[in-house]
Amino acid sequence: MRYFLAHPTLSRTQIFAVSIDSTVGIPDELELVTTVGTDHLDLVPDLVSRLNQFIQEQAQPDDDFAVRAELTHPDLGMFPKAVSDSIRRYLETRCTTPFYGEWSWRGPIHSVPDYVDQLQRPRGIDELYEFMRGPNSGEVELPVRLENAIESTWRGGKYWELDGRTATPDIAYDEPRPGRWPHVDGLNPEIVWTSWKIGELDDKSELVESNLRDGVQLATKAHDAGKYVRIHPVTVWVQDAERDEHGYSTGGHGQGGWAVEVFNAPIPDYTDLDKEE
Repeated sequence: MRYFLAHPTLSRTQIFAVSIDSTVGIPDELELVTTVGTDHLDLVPDLVSRLNQFIQEQAQPDDDFAVRAELTHPDLGMFPKAVSDSIRRYLETRCTTPFYGEWSWRGPIHSVPDYVDQLQRPRGIDELYEFMRGPNSGEVELPVRLENAIESTWRGGKYWELDGRTATPDIAYDEPRPGRWPHVDGLNPEIVWTSWKIGELDDKSELVESNLRDGVQLATKAHDAGKYVRIHPVTVWVQDAERDEHGYSTGGHGQGGWAVEVFNAPIPDYTDLDKEE
């Protein structure tokens, strides 16, 4: 996951792309994209903002933007050719469409493990149900992703690990593939369950909800069978049909939801890793 920042001096400003490991929230790479000279320093803040907006909008679930192609080419006409060429080249070669799980409307998403230490890991189907029935079932969202793991010292060996996040991914209510998060070793889910019925709205243009018990039972059954499971909170968006002159929706509303992903892979076993440490 990348985002742009500027490092100014009196005579020039360097624009960098920062790569962040979204699993731990730690920057792991800093790349110089271009250098802007004295004559254009006042344009840099807006440029950096537009570059980050470009990445952010590329990750959004609305696939029918009328001007989607324009998002790949921010207006660089006010800058020298060397600057604009460097930025375009970087966008085209290093900034492909990010995963949904890396950005929200509020910015980049990454792990923040501090507050999850205060939360209790769900044990059994009833506690998992209560966990998922809580904050994410309404307007208030708890950005905590769950995945199962094995560690020999844990009672029963298998448990649910909590991963605190800075935000929840934004998903369109009619997105046919809502489970597009980055996965270990490039795994793709064999089953994806959602707490809303994909593509369906009621007569008030509200989401048609699925039975949460079905998702909990699916996750628990796969967990008991030794399959790798991830449970993601998401913000499900319903965009207004009315569009402005640029093709953007004039409004919409979001609601907290869940996506359960089941993989045809064994639960990650961290027992040997703990022994090595």
